[in-house]
Amino acid sequence: MEPHYTAVLGSILRPRQAASWVLAEVKGALSRTNAQVEGLQPLQATPGDRFQGVYAAAGDALNATLYLRLLLHDLVDVHMGLGVGPLDEVRPEASPRDGDGPAWWNARDARDAAAGRERRAGMPAGWRSTVYRDGRERPPLASVVMLREHLLTRMDDRDIDLVLSLLEGSTVTEAARGVGISQQAASLRLRTKGGYALLQSWRQLGS
Repeated sequence: MEPHYTAVLGSILRPRQAASWVLAEVKGALSRTNAQVEGLQPLQATPGDRFQGVYAAAGDALNATLYLRLLLHDLVDVHMGLGVGPLDEVRPEASPRDGDGPAWWNARDARDAAAGRERRAGMPAGWRSTVYRDGRERPPLASVVMLREHLLTRMDDRDIDLVLSLLEGSTVTEAARGVGISQQAASLRLRTKGGYALLQSWRQLGS
């Protein structure tokens, strides 16, 4: 049986008057994500305000895309497609063009589906990523993405910073100090705004 990988393709949704520094910030966020979640092909910017990467496991790809969205929450938004399947080749460096093989094809279809879904009524706020395998959406994984991304729309900057700090190894007390609130206030925010849920999801999906 052929090994399966998870390819990630993303498109950056730049504000109309985005300055040149925005793309530099995005590239920095990609580097930070690579340092946090190891990929077979690290996330790298490609032409056309896009980026791509490859992961050995779907859980790693889900965690990488969550971490990237946390980093970009107050800068730009992105559409991301995750594709599960075999690959003809896995290179350590991103190519200017998307790779070949079912995982890439699924990732492209997923990204296009995520972009088209924004124009449909009845979709949850913030749901701009999805997961495809065998040419169609995979409900279990896609549901995880949907719920996590919708949860992020309920968080403010302080909530996001708390989650990032904890993912990067800080204690709750240290994270609270970093955003200027008490440990008790930070714990309450993490419980009621979904931060602890994101952290538990991260741990369960990590390889």
